[in-house]
Amino acid sequence: MELTDRLNAARTVGEAAALTEPVLHPTEGLLERLADFFEAAAEKARETETDDGFDLRDDLDHAAASLREIAEELHGVPLRMHALAPPPRAAGPSRRLP
Repeated sequence: MELTDRLNAARTVGEAAALTEPVLHPTEGLLERLADFFEAAAEKARETETDDGFDLRDDLDHAAASLREIAEELHGVPLRMHALAPPPRAAGPSRRLP
């Protein structure tokens, strides 16, 4: 929940966008790693070679696939959130040269 707390505490949409990147990164993000975790658990369940193990494997494989679908649907979120940030303000009044 620390990541959620940091997102809630973000002062700007840019800060919030940066926090979505480690979750939604297509190959190294939290959702992808969680999908890998469920696939590994599915393999362990299959290794039991029991009906319940095969059923559990199917459920875990489905969970992994669902997480990957969610990650795919949300892959553009960091860029879209960054785009919501207002443009940077000028540092000060512009000076005209004579």
